[in-house]
Amino acid sequence: KEIIVKEIVSFLDPTWKYDHAKRVDEKHIKSSGLIKNNYSWIQGDDLIIGKIDKTEFESSEITTNSSGSFFRPMGKTLFKCFFFHADFNKEFNGNTFIRPESDGFIKKIGDFIGGSKKSIIENNTIKVMNLVKLENPEFESFFQVYSTDQIEARYILTPKIMESLVKIKKQFKNDIYFSFSGTRIYMALKSDQNLFEPRFYGSIISFNDIEIMYNLFYLNKLFIKELNLNTRIWTKK
Repeated sequence: KEIIVKEIVSFLDPTWKYDHAKRVDEKHIKSSGLIKNNYSWIQGDDLIIGKIDKTEFESSEITTNSSGSFFRPMGKTLFKCFFFHADFNKEFNGNTFIRPESDGFIKKIGDFIGGSKKSIIENNTIKVMNLVKLENPEFESFFQVYSTDQIEARYILTPKIMESLVKIKKQFKNDIYFSFSGTRIYMALKSDQNLFEPRFYGSIISFNDIEIMYNLFYLNKLFIKELNLNTRIWTKK
């Protein structure tokens, strides 16, 4: 990994910092609200810290696990993903979550209130989230959106951003989750495999493995480009 993966990262941008043994800090994972907090411990690796034009970001693999037992010392894997977060240059008033349309996890966020409403607990305060209906049938065929601030959610999810999220979903196929909270945008691309572990059996490393790793690391650039984060149409308070 120090040879192969590091070279791929450097090829994409020599200013990015790569550490195969580190991961995104847990505080960002908790702030995202994308990963259930029912895990006993968390692990991860392949941390990238970088900046694209004006936008700083971090990404890494993340795996959450249940507590271990005599028969399964490492516990059970609960959620595994490629996790990304970046500065949105906007201080959000509420919390907005975008999840796969087929994903039942949204029904488990906080207390179920019923119908088009959910709730989350933030700073010991219950906040009601409403289902956000948007004018993009293709986007809504892939995703469902809940937010504590309907007006802000529509302000964030411009036609361009919805088109971009659909494009990212189509390119990577896997279930993909987004949230907007604080001053950051978060993404979790779900995966059931170790994304950046090159297989060294056989005469040479598979070019397909390199291509997959390249495309995933390129997602950092694609995400910032597609969401137009460098335009800075908003300013922080």
